[in-house]
Amino acid sequence: MILKDYDSFLELVKESGDRVNGQPEQIYSLACDENLGFAVFFMNKYGTAQAVVTNLSDIEKKWEDGFQVTSCAARDSTFCIIMTKDTDEYRDKQQMWFTCYTWNKTCDQINEQIKAGFTVTGICYCTGLRQYFVVLTKIPEVKNSHYIYDTTAVLNWMDEQHHVGYHPTIIFTDPILNKTLVVMTTDEKRSSYQYVFGYKLKY
Repeated sequence: MILKDYDSFLELVKESGDRVNGQPEQIYSLACDENLGFAVFFMNKYGTAQAVVTNLSDIEKKWEDGFQVTSCAARDSTFCIIMTKDTDEYRDKQQMWFTCYTWNKTCDQINEQIKAGFTVTGICYCTGLRQYFVVLTKIPEVKNSHYIYDTTAVLNWMDEQHHVGYHPTIIFTDPILNKTLVVMTTDEKRSSYQYVFGYKLKY
């Protein structure tokens, strides 16, 4: 579902609390385009509670209450961080997040945290603040591999990684330098995938 503005997005979030046979729907994935607005994918029985955080300082408070960052997006000067409680993917997993003003520093931070055993599970860019937001999760049961270069060379790398058991979980193209971050992880429940780069949405 695509929503044009932030108020419409929040209204839909409120309405999603009791949508299907009395069962709440939670946001599983959130994306944003400056022209199109918010694209939201809801899932039934995904976690037990959810919150939308726009003040990054509130993330730690939600962590203390048992919530984890499960999706993120940004529009204008606002980050929208989706935090969910009791999901199978993130329950009891250690997380950390950071913001950076440049792509190179963002990549340096990512490389450092991946060496410490974390995997990138969310990334977005806020045009109004000119900041990248990255969240990483320590998931011991999966291995991860990542690529931070130009988009034209990434396709062969993805195919090579897929042949040895990896599947893409994050594909993010930097809107400033057109560099691409791809994170691939091992996951026995995934068998195939399709990708399209540079596809223009109509609105």
